[in-house]
Amino acid sequence: MKYLSNFLICSTSYAKLPLILILVSSNVSAGVEAVFSDGFEIITCTPEVLFEENFNGANQNNWGGLWQESGNEVGVAEVLNQEGRLIPVASNYALARMVHPLNERDVESTFSFVFEDGATQGIGFYVRSNGGYLQQTTPTGQGYAVFLERFTGQPRLGLWYENDGNEISFVRDFDPAYQLLDGIKYSVRFQVFQEDASNTRLRARVWQADLIEPSIWHVSLTDNFLALQNTAGSMAVDSWSTQTSGQILNAIRIDDIVVTRLCQ
Repeated sequence: MKYLSNFLICSTSYAKLPLILILVSSNVSAGVEAVFSDGFEIITCTPEVLFEENFNGANQNNWGGLWQESGNEVGVAEVLNQEGRLIPVASNYALARMVHPLNERDVESTFSFVFEDGATQGIGFYVRSNGGYLQQTTPTGQGYAVFLERFTGQPRLGLWYENDGNEISFVRDFDPAYQLLDGIKYSVRFQVFQEDASNTRLRARVWQADLIEPSIWHVSLTDNFLALQNTAGSMAVDSWSTQTSGQILNAIRIDDIVVTRLCQ
């Protein structure tokens, strides 16, 4: 669905199917907003690159730096051929998470990714994260995320939040133009910023990395979930798989991560 007007769609995470709630607290749209050079119309601070990760070092069996696993479900986190590879342990909720400290509220994140087997995979990128993982950790997981998937048989771009370790979708936008094909590098731009004291704007777009970046936001919404308002946090990368048993061999590959402070 391309236009969701003033509705917020929430669903449980596994298979992203069982529960749908219709709320009126958020404003969701897809593909309708013009782009600003830094995400805001009025600049009262200097935009600053806060973090960059290009995985340019030697091949190694960890991500290095301040990256660390959150939870106990990472099967593989390695640097190979100047990309970060991430594979979860197979389970009924196969999700690997790597976190990195940030402590920022209003940020723009860009990154590139490749699916090795998109029919079973999804990739998420969190900001305003508390560093938790689902309900395994203390505190339990919390944050805002962009999530890209093709495991339902359709390419989707979604905006999500995690509350008390439960991952919940605001919107999962299906568009054949996203494609999200295996072995192809795609780029993502994801902005999260406080619009006013009670509302946060989330918006994202995706494009094939060797093509021109779109001039519209494919998904955009405002959210008023109290625990995530005016909240600084860390960043995290998620690798999702539908594989429930055996060893998962296919990774999501991520690269070109840049996080920039947004101004207003």
